[in-house]
Amino acid sequence: MKTVIGLPLLLAFQLPSETPQQYFERGMEYYQARQFDSSLHYFDRAVTLDPNFHQAYFRRAKVKSKLNALESAYEDYSTAIALSPQPLYYNNRGINLAIRDQMQKAIQNYDAALALDSTYAQALLNKGVAQYHLGQYDAACQNMQRAYQLGLKMALPFLEQECGYQPTTEP
Repeated sequence: MKTVIGLPLLLAFQLPSETPQQYFERGMEYYQARQFDSSLHYFDRAVTLDPNFHQAYFRRAKVKSKLNALESAYEDYSTAIALSPQPLYYNNRGINLAIRDQMQKAIQNYDAALALDSTYAQALLNKGVAQYHLGQYDAACQNMQRAYQLGLKMALPFLEQECGYQPTTEP
């Protein structure tokens, strides 16, 4: 058997090239293992090979958020939205903005998520939190109550403490 730079020739021609989906899946494995640097590498490869891979941009944004690269994460959320507007993408971009204390822009993103899915309870809860931080207490309570009515039980402590809400029955 001939060799090429120390590798058997047979192996040199049998190495499969990975697809963007395979890089994405490997990135997900590292993400779930909380190995964010490795996860980032594989999501980078996925979007390099397929610049229209919106799920990879979204996941890469989540990794960048975990690594506190918030502006870069915002750019990836925006790219994912441009490629495939989805409520989850808008919601997470809203969270990114809220973390950076841009509450009004965060609310605009939660509204965009809700325009696509009016029953998206997590976006309602996040919008309520942002409104509360802006001093829009009545609106915050209304959105929290709607999130709770849609089954998001984590809204209840806020409703009880900040809005005087007393549920009569479980949602």
